[in-house]
Amino acid sequence: MKNRKRIVLILFILILCIVSDQITKKIVRSDLPRTKPLTLVSGILSLDYVDNKGGVFAFE
Repeated sequence: MKNRKRIVLILFILILCIVSDQITKKIVRSDLPRTKPLTLVSGILSLDYVDNKGGVFAFE
């Protein structure tokens, strides 16, 4: 039972990461100007538009 809870927790975290990744990509594609970053938390967190033509981590 302990392993089952661990697997469920890992799956939940994985799904949460994927969903948050897709949400931020949608926000960037639709609302973020391509010329200046959007500051979410001053000095800590900002979104900047980057167009990745390659695959994951820009590997081609």
